Amino acid sequence: MKMKKILQRCMLLTLTSAFALLSIPALALEQDNLVDSAGLLTTEQAVTLEQKLDEVSGRLSFDIVVVTTENLGGSSPMAYADDYYDYNGYGWGEEHDGCLLLIHMDENRGYWISTCGFGVRALTDYDISSIGDTIVPYLSAGDYDGGLNAFCDSVEDLVLRAQNGDKYSLDSADSRDNLEHLNYAAPVKTFDPSNLIIGGLLGLTVALITVGVLKSQLKTVRRKAAANDYYVDGSLVMTRSFDQFMGRHVSRVKIERDPPSGSSSTHTSSSGRSHGGGGGHF
Repeated sequence: MKMKKILQRCMLLTLTSAFALLSIPALALEQDNLVDSAGLLTTEQAVTLEQKLDEVSGRLSFDIVVVTTENLGGSSPMAYADDYYDYNGYGWGEEHDGCLLLIHMDENRGYWISTCGFGVRALTDYDISSIGDTIVPYLSAGDYDGGLNAFCDSVEDLVLRAQNGDKYSLDSADSRDNLEHLNYAAPVKTFDPSNLIIGGLLGLTVALITVGVLKSQLKTVRRKAAANDYYVDGSLVMTRSFDQFMGRHVSRVKIERDPPSGSSSTHTSSSGRSHGGGGGHF
């Protein structure tokens, strides 16, 4: 009986150890959504932004990650951002949905936005370019907290639109600021038949007055001899006629076309995953 209890305790200890070991990889994959290696934020700013990134990422089931670094270690911004995302376990679901903003503070300081999974569809090439236009003024002015928060807000907006099925690119003819933030609705014009009748009557009145004025200015004249009255048959003989080609001028005008919206160019990272993305300097 005593031996049986010992064996039961040994089995319990073995199972407990096994569960503990199995939990290690899961814990290792839990990465911070803010990694400020370049020290661009104050402690308070970093805590607030990380909480915001965690909350939005969890609510959307879409990782929004911000990474800053002093140098790229010889990699390109694209490769650095893609690899950091892939090898640090970011992304939700089987497609690893999410995006990462990399800020590199080397001599060519700039940014790169890497998208993965649903992020490739939610953030088109034009969207990424527009996000860059939004955050670069902040980054250039040294307001890194403002720029990183603006990035999070922009991505949240675009992902929500894509998830709700009403996503359109930032190059839409309608202003995003008007449509979303101001809830602006364009006035609807309706057709009123009375306007057509009134317009017709006014036009007819103006036409009658104009004709009357022109008619009063006309004077009756007697017909005078026409040029044909002085023409004698057979007096005009054309001995030679020809057409002379003076030249030709062709004008060509290039028609500028907007880039196609709603598309995302992709590439394959070193891990074999498909990523979208884009970046620039500040």
